[in-house]
Amino acid sequence: MNLVRTARTTILLGAVLLAGIGQAGDSGIVSADAGAASLTHTDLRVPSPEQILRAAAKFGISCGATSKKLLGEVISVAVASVANAGTLGTVLAHQLACALDATPGTSCDRIKECEAGPLANLTRPTCVGSVAITMAPRSREPRAVNCAAYGADCYETELEAVCGLGPCKPGETYSCDGTSMVSCVHGVRAKTQCPGGDTCVTDLTRGLIECRGAGYDCSGDDRCDGHTVVGCRKDALGHGHEARLFCGIWGLTCRVTQVPYHPTEAACVPRSQASCDPSTYHATCSGTSTLRTCVVGNVTDIKCSDLGYTGGCASSGGALGEATCRASP
Repeated sequence: MNLVRTARTTILLGAVLLAGIGQAGDSGIVSADAGAASLTHTDLRVPSPEQILRAAAKFGISCGATSKKLLGEVISVAVASVANAGTLGTVLAHQLACALDATPGTSCDRIKECEAGPLANLTRPTCVGSVAITMAPRSREPRAVNCAAYGADCYETELEAVCGLGPCKPGETYSCDGTSMVSCVHGVRAKTQCPGGDTCVTDLTRGLIECRGAGYDCSGDDRCDGHTVVGCRKDALGHGHEARLFCGIWGLTCRVTQVPYHPTEAACVPRSQASCDPSTYHATCSGTSTLRTCVVGNVTDIKCSDLGYTGGCASSGGALGEATCRASP
């Protein structure tokens, strides 16, 4: 399984979250009542490894039979994708939170309803209270972001519905808020989380406010420093700054790849001494309450109770007949 950094990682994660699920409900339309109760979310824009493991595991348990993907593969794609991105956009953060915050036993259709949001007959991006409803570029399926989960509200612009902190005027000065940049976009003050390894910098000498690598000045291609990816990211004036992604905390290592006529790229990947393959490893029970699966090449035990499942581990009933956690005894 080739999991590399770049925009493909978030596309890959999004594809797994949506694979084989289809539109929510029988009609493909989500009613306001169906989605409203599910829209209070954990903020997963800068998630921990534990949060991603639990979110992906709960998604895999609820939707594995529909997507026909083994639990370990679902979790591994999520872990590797987030490790290489460092941070998540609000849409993917919302989708993962739908699974993480779902009550054990929630159906895959209900999770999809949460992803789509409280809406009926979508014809254009719109706001439903503090929930921004947009449309996926290709499928045109509705997808939601609960702006309130990020301390924002929903605003409708001439192009789309967006999460924002309030109205603003063109030319309003940008600013930094920790590792986020606050800007004025289409009349809405937006707060955008910088990519993993970056920070927001106010450079008055150059007249710049931007996200740039949080490390030392640099030049050249990506490299590895042990289990850490070190990227050299250029600012608006072409000066390089190191951005580090710590693969080790995700159970991964750093590897450099070279494609002819392209810059060298470093990425978080499974270690060469992998003990299992998540695409073929069927989850089993380890005792009565622990699910054993393969996550990024490592045999991993997940306590069902840590996911909120109180019924222990069942030796069958999961995707492709593998073991799963039961919502109740």
